[in-house]
Amino acid sequence: ITCDSAVAVPAAPTSPSAVNAKTSINLTWVDSSVGETGFKVYRKQGSNEFSLVSTQTTTSYIDSDTSEGATYEYYISSYNDNGESKKSKIVSATLDSINPFVVSTLPADGENYSGTTVIITFNEVIEIKCPEGQSGIATCVAPPAIELVGTGGSGNTYYMGQVGEKGISISGAPFVDGANPNYSVTVSKDHIFDLSGNQMDEDFTFTFTDG
Repeated sequence: ITCDSAVAVPAAPTSPSAVNAKTSINLTWVDSSVGETGFKVYRKQGSNEFSLVSTQTTTSYIDSDTSEGATYEYYISSYNDNGESKKSKIVSATLDSINPFVVSTLPADGENYSGTTVIITFNEVIEIKCPEGQSGIATCVAPPAIELVGTGGSGNTYYMGQVGEKGISISGAPFVDGANPNYSVTVSKDHIFDLSGNQMDEDFTFTFTDG
């Protein structure tokens, strides 16, 4: 058997990435081959088989044929006249256009409240992160993720939530009963993300009195 081609089957692409972009899933990868003609992008959703969705020469692809809440898996290959490379690593992303938001609080806004536990419930699982430009739990305090300020008494300020905490509610026993007659709670949008990377739209504030 002889081979008269000097160009081998290309190497597989490396470092693939799939990112939720709210209206599409955006893919990128690194060209790690020499002499490829282009790239082939394969996709699957659910129990379906992988199918070819794009043949191209660029190292990025925007998949707009997607549905809210659906998770898609992808791999990429390089190809030339001699054939197709091995598969890249499989990556996945879920299309999610809904930003996290507060759906209820305990106490409710304006309530006269005799408890010492504040609970903030979101529409979905959230992740508390440092604002851009900050890193490490010691520096991730400006503004804090959740700030509870007492007025008309001791004037104490309390912070709730830690970097990396996940859950649909944040609760604690952050204040002493009777220390202040009035309280204001602010949830900072700079910290609140869902697991798809969507950020809370705006700060959320509610108040209550200590009954």
